[in-house]
Amino acid sequence: MKQSKAGGFSEAIESVNINGNLFNNLPDAVSLMQRALYYGDALFESILIVEGRTPLWHLHWERLKEGIHRLGMVSPPEWSDSFFLEEIKKMNLTNHRLRLMVWRVAGGLYMPLSHEVGFMMTAEKLKSPQFDWLANGIVLGVCDGVRLPVDRFSNIKSLNTARYVQAAMEAQQNGWDEAVVLNTYDRVCETSSSNIFWIRQGRVYTPPATEGCVTGIVRRILLTASVKGLDSFEEKTCVVETLLEADEIFLSNAVRGIRPVRKFREKHLKIEKIKLIHNYILEYISNV
Repeated sequence: MKQSKAGGFSEAIESVNINGNLFNNLPDAVSLMQRALYYGDALFESILIVEGRTPLWHLHWERLKEGIHRLGMVSPPEWSDSFFLEEIKKMNLTNHRLRLMVWRVAGGLYMPLSHEVGFMMTAEKLKSPQFDWLANGIVLGVCDGVRLPVDRFSNIKSLNTARYVQAAMEAQQNGWDEAVVLNTYDRVCETSSSNIFWIRQGRVYTPPATEGCVTGIVRRILLTASVKGLDSFEEKTCVVETLLEADEIFLSNAVRGIRPVRKFREKHLKIEKIKLIHNYILEYISNV
């Protein structure tokens, strides 16, 4: 490698070996997303497409813009909510899970040579055009092997997801559907793929963003919601024992919707008021 003017080294790649196949340079597709692959220097959004509509896109776009800002990326002037909606329309989707990824363009080592960005969209067909109600609920455990950091990057959806992958693997190994992931202070943060809520005496709670959770799309909707039969939605710090004292627990996710928890550790939970929240989210998506 040659030393650059900035004091680092330029990445003049001369030979590549991918699973035993030799190349003189990185394949074009890999080169395009080099920094995402090398450093996780990228963001993503998982977006619900239902009957050709993107009902939650405005919230995804706001979070994506915030992530671009926090990572010091510079997006092209034409990027806007309407720009991406037009790009989505080109894909002719109906009921799909759309993944939008944004990365910093190639160049540099840890210190990038440019702050410009590129994007890619991929889509997977959904089994159902709307959020399914899981009447029997899911089984939830607590992840022992992972702790999530708490800093200004915790709330964005970056490609630095190794901890979530490990938490999901631990859940599978223990026969759980999901795992609660704690932060570095041993307080409840979120789960391996969703935000977590609990209901106690008619009030609905979720850990605050300052605890290190991703600021989920459905989470954001619920924090300003008014649902008949429930008193309020509030942010509150939480430890595992708090969840064990809950009347009901549920998870929220922008593609999976509301998932009630039937069993947490050895405690069997009611699934009653959560259905009201599920119905509220269905109505929100239909009317937005």
